Amino acid sequence: MGQADSSVSDKWDGRGNSWLLIFVVSFLLSSGALGADDWLPGQWTGTWDQTGGDPASGTLKMTIEKKPDGTLGGRIQVEMNGSELYTADFKEVSQVENKMTIKY
Repeated sequence: MGQADSSVSDKWDGRGNSWLLIFVVSFLLSSGALGADDWLPGQWTGTWDQTGGDPASGTLKMTIEKKPDGTLGGRIQVEMNGSELYTADFKEVSQVENKMTIKY
């Protein structure tokens, strides 16, 4: 994939995506989309918006997959204007009751 324009990547620090990920996961849990024993391995897609300063927006793809050892893993891929900003592999994905935690 192409690189982001340097003026965009210099201004983008990625902090907003951490909150976005928390929001997406919280929504899934509160809506009942993720049950107590129910994982939804697969790809989730969505959009993000940054307000204040220089407004920006783009897309994200969050992939959750079951690894051969039975644990969960995955990655998040963030794009802006069709260019990849970054991809981060999840170091850990866990669920306890209705709380999902992703470390990356």
